[in-house]
Amino acid sequence: MTQIVLEMKFSCCRCEAPTIFVVHCHGAGLMAGDRTTLTARVPCYHCGCKHAVNFHPTGMVVAAEPVESEDLLLVPSVN
Repeated sequence: MTQIVLEMKFSCCRCEAPTIFVVHCHGAGLMAGDRTTLTARVPCYHCGCKHAVNFHPTGMVVAAEPVESEDLLLVPSVN
């Protein structure tokens, strides 16, 4: 099975602070390479604004848009 760990950075839509997040992706969908777009819901750790971040398996962030839903938010690691 294909798997990758990516660390990415985007600017918050509300406060424009840089926000860094790490995702662990796996599955057959990664085989499509740059044609695949993945989405993670990520909060800004500065102001709390929630974002839907779209990115390629290469680690390139395509878009970050604010969202209202509380569903599927990443929880910061305590380590």
